[in-house]
Amino acid sequence: MELYIASKPMQITVSSIIAGSKKEGSCLIIIDMFHDAEAVFNNIKSAGDWKKVLFVKNRFMSFVKGSRLKPTKTYIDGDIGTRLALYLAYFKLISRTKQIYVYEEGIGTYRNDIYVPSYKTKIFDVLGISTVFGGSWFCNGVYVFEPKEYAERIKIKKKNFSILK
Repeated sequence: MELYIASKPMQITVSSIIAGSKKEGSCLIIIDMFHDAEAVFNNIKSAGDWKKVLFVKNRFMSFVKGSRLKPTKTYIDGDIGTRLALYLAYFKLISRTKQIYVYEEGIGTYRNDIYVPSYKTKIFDVLGISTVFGGSWFCNGVYVFEPKEYAERIKIKKKNFSILK
């Protein structure tokens, strides 16, 4: 089973695009982080396009519930910062998911200046904490609308890192 985690309506749309016909065998977790999130969850669940649709109150719970599903692939909206690094470490350990991908989040996906280069960013690099979308040690690649632009702006120094359209 593939797992998609979304905290915004646009992310639900992007998850649906990536999943395509695989939605029937996949799970979508919607996080209560936008206006009327529960109503959106109920509409998507009642449509029956996804194998499973779950609703959680916060990002941490999305990783807790998602880890119980033991997905083969997981798609998330971002991997930047210390908190998400901890969540991803927990998720990877408990779920044993084989692959984690970050998907398009909008213009921020292409930013390489979220963190200004400093001692902090050097420490983050050593610890595998991402400072750009897709930079986490746990991330296998990104799904973006503009792969060429992403590759030009974001430099990921991992082997076998995929930039997918």
